[in-house]
Amino acid sequence: MPLARSLLALCTLGLALGAARAETSPYYIGLSESINHDSNLYRLGDDRATPSSVKSRGDTSFATALVGGIDQQWGRQRVTGSLNLAHNRFQHNDQLNYGSHAIDLGLDWATVNNLSGNLNGSTRSALRRFATAATAGLAGQRTVETATQLGGVARLGVITPLTLELAASHRTVGFTADAYRGSDYKQDMGSLGARYRVGGATTAGLGWRETRTRNNHGSGADSNRHDVDLVLQWLPSEITSLNARLSRTSTSYL
Repeated sequence: MPLARSLLALCTLGLALGAARAETSPYYIGLSESINHDSNLYRLGDDRATPSSVKSRGDTSFATALVGGIDQQWGRQRVTGSLNLAHNRFQHNDQLNYGSHAIDLGLDWATVNNLSGNLNGSTRSALRRFATAATAGLAGQRTVETATQLGGVARLGVITPLTLELAASHRTVGFTADAYRGSDYKQDMGSLGARYRVGGATTAGLGWRETRTRNNHGSGADSNRHDVDLVLQWLPSEITSLNARLSRTSTSYL
């Protein structure tokens, strides 16, 4: 049966503090307040009774957040970042109240020898999807998911017809509730590829990727994945792009 659900954003209020987000300023900081109403918070079917652990099937939530960001250029290098620290509270299901964060930081770098790339890091937390919780019989319980990622890319070429690219990343995901601890995992990815500018607007590339996923509690969900990618990019104008990728993938489970 289709789920009866609706989400209404009632209002969003921002108050700038310190430097405003202006073209002349590389950073901004402020406060935001948002109000949302969800008529089917736990994604329950119309024919399903409301679990006893749920105080209200629908609810209104309030989020008060400190927000900020930076976009600063130093010669060939550029630093970007954003911050959102929020306190989230529910009108009726107050057992779900929680603090969340979303932090992103990046560095674009370049040298005079056709070397360039970027480094990036992020961490964010949010409530786990209620549909999954209801299915597992955990509706009404607060489960916060936290994901952290670090990554980097190095390129040789870019302005030349042939570009070599090396990339790597590390990601971890964890949950606060013991019932979801078996879903905690870490993932490492590495790739190596080359791109060649065939014509003025067309680039073709070939790359290899390997992804290793490991469960933090030995649940048997470990895997190794190998991809060979053939990519094609066409840039007919500055605002239009067409990208295609054909991959051969193999995954082994440990």
